[in-house]
Formats: sequence, C-alpha cells, structure tokens
Amino acid sequence: MPITFHLRPEAKLVISVHTGKTPDDELIASYKSLHENNMFETSMNRLMDPRQADITQRGKDVIRQFAELMQDQFKENGANPKVAVVATRESIFDLLRIFIVFMEVVPVDIAVFHSVEETLAWFGLPESFMEDINKDTRQ
Repeated sequence: MPITFHLRPEAKLVISVHTGKTPDDELIASYKSLHENNMFETSMNRLMDPRQADITQRGKDVIRQFAELMQDQFKENGANPKVAVVATRESIFDLLRIFIVFMEVVPVDIAVFHSVEETLAWFGLPESFMEDINKDTRQ
C-alpha cells in the first residue's frame, strides 16, 4: 500500500508515509480508514512524509477533497492538532501551497519542513524519537 500509517499515541502523533504512486481515490480512502483504527484520536498531530511519493499527477481537485476530509476530522471534536509535512521537492511544495489555502478555514497549525529532524523539533519530540520514524519509513 503506497500510504502507511504509524500511530504513536504516547507522542500524540500519526506518521503517514507516502511511497510510489497513489491514485487519488486511494489517497482519500486511506485517510478515511485512519478513523477506523482504535488507537487513532482526531487530536493527534500529523507528520506526513511524501518524500518517496510520485505526486506528479496529483490535481487541485483531490487536494481540495483531501483538505475537506482533514477539516471534517479536525472539526469533529474541536481538535486543533499540528500538521507537518516533510518536503524535499518543489512539486511537493507547490501542492502544499494549495492544501494550506484550503485548510485556512480551520484552526490548524501547518508547517512544511525540509527534514524529519526539523519536524521533530517543531513537535517538541526528542531526537531519540527519530529512530522510530526512520524505522517506520523503511518498512
């Protein structure tokens, strides 16, 4: 599966690792299925890692749908999590700019980072947490 979720309740964090090419409908379905996991809480922070993803065909419409899904999840119980995206390519930054515009209607902190280390610091997580993230992203 091109999107893998790793839930870390002790850190109130969901790590989503995107690899390869993911059809638009699978992107939406994957994030909807996250709600079915017993360990998931809408208040959890999100770390999205699309560094290994092929997003060249991702369009504005699916980004809007994805943003609406995230908005619904956050509005569900007044959650105000942080959302961090690790982006190392200009194509990811371009899509994120669109995503951030769509997300402006909900009180969510969104940040884009060039490395996982920067992301961890933003979440206030110790560097030792990096070992878990690296292990997760290699699975």
